[in-house]
This record gives sequence, C-alpha cells and structure tokens, in this order.
Amino acid sequence: MRWGLIGIRLVIVGVSLLIAAIILLSIIPLAIGGLDVQTPEDEEGTWSIEGDVLTLTTPVEIYNGGFYNIEDFTISYKFLNENGDIVIQGRSEPVDIIAGRTTTLNVSFVIDFNTIDPSELKKIVFESGSYDFAVNIETFYMMKLLKLGIGFNETMEWEPMVSDFGIDVNAVYYEINDSSFTVNLPYYIYISDMLVGKQMMVHCTISNSTSVLGSTEKTITLTQPFNDILELTLENDAANWLRNNSESLTIVFTLEFKGASASENYEYLWVPPA
Repeated sequence: MRWGLIGIRLVIVGVSLLIAAIILLSIIPLAIGGLDVQTPEDEEGTWSIEGDVLTLTTPVEIYNGGFYNIEDFTISYKFLNENGDIVIQGRSEPVDIIAGRTTTLNVSFVIDFNTIDPSELKKIVFESGSYDFAVNIETFYMMKLLKLGIGFNETMEWEPMVSDFGIDVNAVYYEINDSSFTVNLPYYIYISDMLVGKQMMVHCTISNSTSVLGSTEKTITLTQPFNDILELTLENDAANWLRNNSESLTIVFTLEFKGASASENYEYLWVPPA
C-alpha cells in the first residue's frame, strides 16, 4: 500500500537520522572495526493499521564490525506544532546491535488518532502545514561503560489526509412529495490511503437569511475515491415556501472525524419547480 508523500517523508527523515546516529558512533575508531548501513531499496516502509493506530515501519540493516555490542539502541521522537506543543510522540523498544553480525532495526513511527487533541487532529486530517520533528537517540557501548546520545530536529511538511471534499452544486436535484422536498446533494471526498476503511460523519444544513430550513447527517465508511449522495428533506413551512418562491440559500457541508471537523459553504439560488 502506497501512502504518498507523507509516508515517503517520514521514511526519509527517519532513515537519515538513524544513519547520522551510526556515523556518530563511528567517532570511536579504537572500539569499532567498521559499520555498514543498508537502507530500504524502496522509498516507503510498511504501513499497518490496527483500529485507529497507524504504524509505519522501516527496516534498516546494520553490520557491526566492532569488538563490542551496541546495546539498548533506542529512538524516541516527537512531532511538535508551531507553539512547541507535543502532537505525537513515541519510543522504540531497545535493540542490541551485536558485534560481528548484521542486525535489522525496525524504525517505527506511530500515529494514534485517539491520543491527538481535536484541534491538532484537524490540522493533520484537513489542513497542510509543517511540524518540528524531534528525535533523540541513545545507546550504550563497551559493555555499557559508555553511553552515547544525540538529538536532531527536522522540519517536516505535512499534507492533509483529506485532500479535497465538497458538494457538486451543479448536480443538485430534488424530489417533490405532497408536503416535503427531498434535496439530493451529490458529494465527493478525496483521501489519503491512511483513511481508507475509517468512519467519518458527514453533515449538511440548508438555510436562508433568517433560519435553518433543514439538516441531515450520516456516518460513512471511507473508500478512495468516495462519492455519494446526501438526502436532505425540507418539510412543512420550509417546503411550502420554496414551492412557490425563489430564495438564495446557504448550504454548509461538514466532515467530522473523531472530533475534528472542516466545512465548505455554498451559495445556492433556489428556483421553484415549474
């Protein structure tokens, strides 16, 4: 499964930081006989989904030609917003890089939707922007007599998981009943593969200059691409008024994902049926 530039950038940042840490270790020439790092041939790692937790794992092979094991090699990371608040954080399990052998390190980055504040989740899902990606690497050497640590900061551009959504106002049509109108609103959602199979709430209201005439909502399961029709029923006074009068209406179309939401507004000129 290819998850676009988000996955590629995470892998590039993660692998480059890991290589930099290995280079740091090589400043001890008396203790290390040589290091060889093999990064993945493809640009992306492997994404896995379990519930609302997304995990990107990138395998990196390291040959330790020195005399001592590199012990408890640990990577911790944080994504910070423009205010320095932690949005996502995680820590890898300690791994030993055995002397005289090749060891595979699985560098993992985890995104758990349930642990992210809705205001930040809105930026991740619906908006583009940049985050400060802070990584700290710690390890022990020479039978744990020597502890090494290094920190890195990189700025990573983030693309929204929902790249586009909206109502095709030119394709809106309606059905007339005795005391109501059913307005059919064709809509579309374009998403990253990260969201395929996830549930999202869609909500729509239609109003004039004085009041809300009607609203509707439904829960959908996302596919890529996603196209559907939202049915909104206008009843009683609203239906009777629109049956005989032109009206400038406002349509508000909203997506909601785990408390984070985004909306599009449309002006729609209603013309009564002939």
